[in-house]
Amino acid sequence: MKRLKINLAVIAILLGTGAAYATNFHKDATVFWGKRANGTYVIADSNDLCNNLTPPVCKAEYPEGQNPNMDPSDPISTTPGTFVQVP
Repeated sequence: MKRLKINLAVIAILLGTGAAYATNFHKDATVFWGKRANGTYVIADSNDLCNNLTPPVCKAEYPEGQNPNMDPSDPISTTPGTFVQVP
């Protein structure tokens, strides 16, 4: 009986760990893109800035694999402003 309790405890720990891993492991990856003044997008670096909060889109977050130059629909989020790419 004691062995059964230990086995059940081990199984519960393994199931709990597996469930936690499964729910946190498969996060959808996203990419931030900066929208240049000419309307094209480039992958935005963390140093790139939005220099004011005016209506044009400065940065947009898209799912990994979606290139907004080909398909700009349905961004996950956008940041208003004018995009400034820092070298």
